[in-house]
Amino acid sequence: TVWRTSPSFSKRTCIESRSMLFSVDAHAIGCHLTGNEVYIRNLLDQYARLDRESRFLTFVSKTDAVELIPESFKKVRVSENPFVRLGVDIPLLLRNHRPSLIHVQYTAPWNCRTPIITTVHDVSFLEHPEFFTSFRANQLRITVAHTVKRAVRILTPSEFSKRAIMRVYGVSEDKVVVLPNGVSPEFRPIKRDNAQGWVRGKYKVPGPYVLTVGDLQPRKNYVRLIEAFASVMREYPKLSHHLVIAGKAAAWYEPTVRKA
Repeated sequence: TVWRTSPSFSKRTCIESRSMLFSVDAHAIGCHLTGNEVYIRNLLDQYARLDRESRFLTFVSKTDAVELIPESFKKVRVSENPFVRLGVDIPLLLRNHRPSLIHVQYTAPWNCRTPIITTVHDVSFLEHPEFFTSFRANQLRITVAHTVKRAVRILTPSEFSKRAIMRVYGVSEDKVVVLPNGVSPEFRPIKRDNAQGWVRGKYKVPGPYVLTVGDLQPRKNYVRLIEAFASVMREYPKLSHHLVIAGKAAAWYEPTVRKA
């Protein structure tokens, strides 16, 4: 069940309980947003594993997201429309439930008095806006700057991204915390023959092959990869390798990759 309001989770409950209440914008779950969705799903799973005392309030936009979030967490449905979600739904829920903080990726509600922890994976939308639609690049330029300015802490996965955030936003070093991304237990060594047999059976891909994983966006530089692979194959025609690209298609850029 997904609740828009939860009577049993009232302001009085939040105030009287000794455990802390954390809220998380988990709208990416169920939206097939590749890295952002994987990140928040694993973050919630680890919260549930490591912290059994605190309470968590998650904001979701998709009904089936409930099945992907730890059972013990409260799930509240918010709009799929980002303007409604960030401008109306989440601010109202924050005022009603008064959590200790809210965690977001990149963009927080515009009017938010709750302490903000934001994860900014990178600032490619500023350094390479050509990799995004003009609307998306401009939207991120405005909303992320507003979020970073108000955040009490900014999380990012690498020192490289930390330096970029400090440079473009002028924030102090102690405000940006590097938390390298973890590796899921699903990624583990297995016998090569088993792996090859599974790939051949499911995807009909013969070996050997070069594999790249990522959605078909300009910033993944697939066109240059395809050109480089073709160049190697021309220079070494005896190689029997294939190039395998696994990733979510982007309607506006996929034809460019396929044409390459």
